[in-house]
Amino acid sequence: MPGNLYGVALATLGARQSDLARLQETVTAYREALKERTREKAPLDWAATQNNLGTAL
Repeated sequence: MPGNLYGVALATLGARQSDLARLQETVTAYREALKERTREKAPLDWAATQNNLGTAL
C-alpha cells in the first residue's frame, strides 16, 4: 500500500531532520494506510503499519 511506504519515507526524513511537521505527516500517512490495511483484510500488513505508527508517535 502506498500510504505505508509514504509514511516510512516521511518517518526517515523526519528523524534525520528532527522535523516535527514531517513526523506529524508521517502519523497521518500511517493512519490513512490503516484505513486500507485493516486487521481483517491484511493482518500482517496491519500489524507492521501499527508498529510503524507507534514508532512515529
